[in-house]
Formats: sequence, C-alpha cells, structure tokens
Amino acid sequence: MTTILKREEIRNIYDDATITIEKYLEKDCAVPMWRYYVKYDNHTIASGYSDGLWNKPKKSWLIRRF
Repeated sequence: MTTILKREEIRNIYDDATITIEKYLEKDCAVPMWRYYVKYDNHTIASGYSDGLWNKPKKSWLIRRF
C-alpha cells in the first residue's frame, strides 16, 4: 500500500500539461521517496513518469522539460 505524504501540481511553460510531484511512502520501505508524472491536456493518460527518486525534482527543470 502506498501512502501519499505530499502532492503538488504545477503547469508547464506552454500551459498544456499538468506536472504532479508526489512524496510517498511504500508499506515495506522506511524512507519516503519522490515521483513525478505529466498529464497533457489533450491526452487521457500520463505521458512522462519517474518513480523512486531519492530527492525532490526541481520545479524549474520539470517546467522546462515538459
């Protein structure tokens, strides 16, 4: 079971996608991890995804990347 500890949503520079950053804790893991995923407005599924990050991804990098 995954517990979401913190969630933040930001828009990219083109204003056509929502980037979600989450801090989460897995049931068998003692240390919280970070992940992000991207959902474009014209698609129904998440397009970009990264899971199991030790550090919080920088917002400025994510905004420019997607």
